Amino acid sequence: MALSTSRIPDYEDQIRENTDMGSFLRLVLVRSLRPDRTMLAVRRFVRDTKELGEKYVEPVTDTIDQIYDSMDARAPVIFLLSVGADPTESIK
Repeated sequence: MALSTSRIPDYEDQIRENTDMGSFLRLVLVRSLRPDRTMLAVRRFVRDTKELGEKYVEPVTDTIDQIYDSMDARAPVIFLLSVGADPTESIK
């Protein structure tokens, strides 16, 4: 079980009871204890936050036609073409 989904000893009950800040507390603890797992925890936090949700963590799979139809001269469009892999993780 991943750290971002496993129980955190001594804090799990507080995290579950605090519906407003529980997900954020889990994120802070994961960041403190396991920096290598921070991105997984951030994705879970964004996915579980009702104001954000799943659409902010799923990769964009629009076609060039869809993007072209929504293009605007004032907004840049960047295409990242990758064969067989999702380059989203490499973008910083």
